[in-house]
Amino acid sequence: MSFNTVLAPFISPTRRDEQANDPIYEKMALLDGGFGTTLQHVFNKDVSHPLWSARFVDQEEDVIVAAHLAFLEAGAQVILTSTYQEAYETFRRAGYSDLDAESLMCKSVDLAARAIETHMKAAPVGPQEVKHRPRTALSLGPYGSTLEVAAEFTGVYPPPYGPVADPSGPAAGPFLSAEEPSYIHALAAFHFSRLLVYARNPAVWDKIDIVAFETVPLLTEARAIRVAVARLMDWFAESMPQQQEGADVPPVKMKPWYISFVFTGPNGEFPQRRLLHPGESVLRPCTPYDIAKGVFTAPEGTEGRRMARPDGIGVNCTSIHCIRGIVQGIADAIQDVQADGADTTLLPWLVLCPNGGRGYDTVNKVWMEEDGGRLDVEDWTGSYTTLVRDIPGGRFGGLLLGGCCNTTPNEIRALGDALRVL
Repeated sequence: MSFNTVLAPFISPTRRDEQANDPIYEKMALLDGGFGTTLQHVFNKDVSHPLWSARFVDQEEDVIVAAHLAFLEAGAQVILTSTYQEAYETFRRAGYSDLDAESLMCKSVDLAARAIETHMKAAPVGPQEVKHRPRTALSLGPYGSTLEVAAEFTGVYPPPYGPVADPSGPAAGPFLSAEEPSYIHALAAFHFSRLLVYARNPAVWDKIDIVAFETVPLLTEARAIRVAVARLMDWFAESMPQQQEGADVPPVKMKPWYISFVFTGPNGEFPQRRLLHPGESVLRPCTPYDIAKGVFTAPEGTEGRRMARPDGIGVNCTSIHCIRGIVQGIADAIQDVQADGADTTLLPWLVLCPNGGRGYDTVNKVWMEEDGGRLDVEDWTGSYTTLVRDIPGGRFGGLLLGGCCNTTPNEIRALGDALRVL
């Protein structure tokens, strides 16, 4: 199963830039926006809780369905589940047992499916309109999203997931420090255990179309995710005897999946740092080029550690004004992977979910005005469509476009309208 297959109903031959002769424009799908901030700003819910928006899965499930429906009614073709911060660790901190955690994690997927069912029954169909069933993407935040301080914006993880570091400083250390294999091992175990909650429940797994690893602040963690997905693929092969040839039931496999990274601050810097040159003492941010090469190739020093390769790469919870340069760096890396012969067929989908123009105070857990504050819908949409027009051709298999924090159904509706006339 691939993005092209899952999103085929939403790919229109009318979305094609004939002048550029680039098929990327006929492969676009509309993702939803910031779920937690929509609950906060549209539905007036308090999300300052260890579970963030997931607290309402247990306490007020109807508002979860209502928020999904708001995005579906705005035209979203793919909705993300309310599972971003759901993990054993966050539920334990909130006082839940592991059994209750698993039940609520699966319930989040069920609520997204319920919203889609409601939307399909209510959506009007005109004489020329073909109604396609929206898709569900399983939202999985990084390990940092489970910590008391929102470490997905800093990448500063405690042992065994990272080095002892000043929580107020940047994530330190070169790409492949002597300790990185141990961090990868711990982070891979975290991601694998969470994936298993959904994968070992066939009824839940069947409702998931795409798996989205979001707001990843470390290339180290991206590598751990690749290890975890490879481990899950092996688990499917070993634990599902019904997948044998000739079985009467369809095989259970990994879904199309992507890793989306966060770039912070007004300049869009990646949280993880590295030494630019051997012997240099100054740590510099990893570049988008470094990140994409690390996602789509096997890094040195990982012999014997199987890594799955994602079907897509993305940027989320990042200022829209920074994304053009980030996308160019990713595109350059993909071009080099193709040119080097490592994989001449590499054509991942690009996922973009910029935020609505505010910064997040990870200590006080409040949104701060920055760079002029929250962008209005017109400015955000105008910047977005310009960005889409400038995406390099021939590097990506398609585009999955939505928003992140502080983007509501209003932004998604406006974005969908604008994309239809590109």
